Amino acid sequence: MMLMVFILLISFVQEGSSRLTIDEKQFIVDIHNEYRMNVTPNAADMRRLEWDDEVAAVAQNWASRCPGGHNSNEYGENIAFSTLPFTGNIENLFKAGLKAWHDEVNDYKYKTGECSGVCGHYTQMVDTRSIKIGCGTNYGECSGRFPYILVCNYSPAGNYNGNKPYKKGKTCSKCADDTRFCVDKFCAAECSGNCKCKRKCKKGELDKKTCTCNCYKENGYYGSFCKQKCKNTDECINRGYDTWPDENVCVGDYFTDLCPLKCHPDCEYFKNKKG
Repeated sequence: MMLMVFILLISFVQEGSSRLTIDEKQFIVDIHNEYRMNVTPNAADMRRLEWDDEVAAVAQNWASRCPGGHNSNEYGENIAFSTLPFTGNIENLFKAGLKAWHDEVNDYKYKTGECSGVCGHYTQMVDTRSIKIGCGTNYGECSGRFPYILVCNYSPAGNYNGNKPYKKGKTCSKCADDTRFCVDKFCAAECSGNCKCKRKCKKGELDKKTCTCNCYKENGYYGSFCKQKCKNTDECINRGYDTWPDENVCVGDYFTDLCPLKCHPDCEYFKNKKG
């Protein structure tokens, strides 16, 4: 029988327990991470995807209901439909479903974010914001032309607000502060001995032991990569926030970003130096 795969992009939350085998779970994770590791253009902040049983329970519950359309919840979700069961045939059926999602890369333009077809399954697969995955499938046949369903949920959800799925650049060069080490080409929170630090500090010096940038504060630079200048924005100045008492302005991230010279703690030295 010829394998036929049909895919949908969905989101949902429910209770359940994934019926996939250990090998099937690992295969799904490995394929996703292989795709994430080899994106084009190269990713500078890609994180490894890991299996999560709680997320998988959500996917399994939905797959068991024989869904035929879209749902909504806090998770990102990809769905594949097949004429044959998704279990017991890892190399064929699982790969066919996952590859169908990934093949949407051919319709996606990273530079502009434009899509000439359907791209949401691909961008969810490689979205570095998503770090957990859980999948489920039905065992009894559902009605219709495609009686078997594979559901994968992602947490946190990707495809957020039209943002690109990752930052391009040299591998691990733009890892966030909470995942600043580089392990097997992925940004990681901890260094277990087999890791590197590839962070680039524009106006500062790199401490490779902690993989942090020590910015040239005397020259007024701050931030994770020492790229940001201790300079209040035009909006901060035009609205007169720079003349207000600190305790009335520096009350949150919004104003800190708006008036860094006034509010950001790493700009204190430079502000005092300027008098």
